[in-house]
Amino acid sequence: MTLLTININKKRGRFHLDCQFQANRQVTAIFGVSGSGKSTLLNCVAGFLKPDDGLIQFADDVFFSRDQNIEKPPNKRRIGYVTQDPALFPHMSVRKNIEYGYRLTPVSDRKFSFSTLIDSIGLVSLLDMYPKTLSGGERQRVALARSLATSPNLLLLDEPLASIDVPSRGPLLKLLKQSAHEFGIPMLYVSHSVSEVVALAERVVVISDGNVVEEGEPNILFKNSQLFSGSNREVFENLIEGEVMDSGNNDS
Repeated sequence: MTLLTININKKRGRFHLDCQFQANRQVTAIFGVSGSGKSTLLNCVAGFLKPDDGLIQFADDVFFSRDQNIEKPPNKRRIGYVTQDPALFPHMSVRKNIEYGYRLTPVSDRKFSFSTLIDSIGLVSLLDMYPKTLSGGERQRVALARSLATSPNLLLLDEPLASIDVPSRGPLLKLLKQSAHEFGIPMLYVSHSVSEVVALAERVVVISDGNVVEEGEPNILFKNSQLFSGSNREVFENLIEGEVMDSGNNDS
């Protein structure tokens, strides 16, 4: 089943976004170097930018159609959005940040309970803390939970791990993948990191200069060297999960 249909034309100065693809997997990555049009694409899907022409449709719900004269406002699209900057409310505790969206969601639209969300994201011990006391990885966990708290039909993620140190990315990627399947919420994940795309996505759409140049399973990123022009292939990180069985400390 096609989850998301994208057919967008959008001009911004000299830049022209001309993208057509369909997403039918739970996690689809949009891969490309900076300036390729990834964020413009996401903002069109979210409703923050209006395409000049085309169609954006999620399942049977048309977000934008030039032919049908349809343009749903962002608050009517039931989309969650996580960016590189968590933008948490600094005067609110972690609990209040997450409850903010949860309480605004009608009970009939909630896909899970507040406690289920908190347990799954691993935030029980942080509920009474404030954003300024959290690490970068913890803030992104809270940002993810806050977006999921609205029970969105679609979650957009724009370089959410770009400012997170490498050791913290592995657990967050695992969390994102679990969340996509556990809560049944499809994700459109924007990144220029090969490591993140390979670890998280089930399908990748490669964008260059506003156009789709390749799409398929993430392993296509290793088969076509031209896809890496200006990207970070040379700094590919292996993200391996492990469990400490013995610390080697005889005094413990």
